[in-house]
Amino acid sequence: MPGQPKFTRTVAVTVEIEEAEVGPVNVARYQVTPGDLTDGDRAPLLADIKGRAIVKIIQDVASELQGELRPRPKGGILEKGAETTTDTYATIASVTVTADKDFQLSKVVVSAEYAAWIKYRWAGADISCERLMDDKTILLEHFPWDYEDMEGDGAKVFDVQAKYYEEEGTVSVEIVGEEV
Repeated sequence: MPGQPKFTRTVAVTVEIEEAEVGPVNVARYQVTPGDLTDGDRAPLLADIKGRAIVKIIQDVASELQGELRPRPKGGILEKGAETTTDTYATIASVTVTADKDFQLSKVVVSAEYAAWIKYRWAGADISCERLMDDKTILLEHFPWDYEDMEGDGAKVFDVQAKYYEEEGTVSVEIVGEEV
């Protein structure tokens, strides 16, 4: 679909599931029924009110999607940065992408001295919402393959920006990814 990120996919799967035998007592409640797992073991599975095994639906959809799923990008630490910022956004760490290469963002790690606002930018435009991160949490965010279409031209930059609400403090950032 135009206007949708590359990682957005729609899957339609038709699944036929045999009805389990359900007695006349407590028909409207969920029940536990034995079901076959892919490794051959039997385990209790959740069934809906009609006695259909819910996990079987999930297994069928997973096998349908198996060819579609991609691993997350790998790569090493491309950039580290630590900057003191105030109540205006400052770039803490940035990566300039080589011409004709696609940048695959793998992970961003952010820590802050005080509660801070964080956002990601590509080629001067915001690609994430502004998020408030507290001072007791380390933000560790992983990204799927093709999180954002980031094709480099030698001048386009992916950067992480941060600002504090009132006080001045230090924010540290690590950008992990690879150019492919």
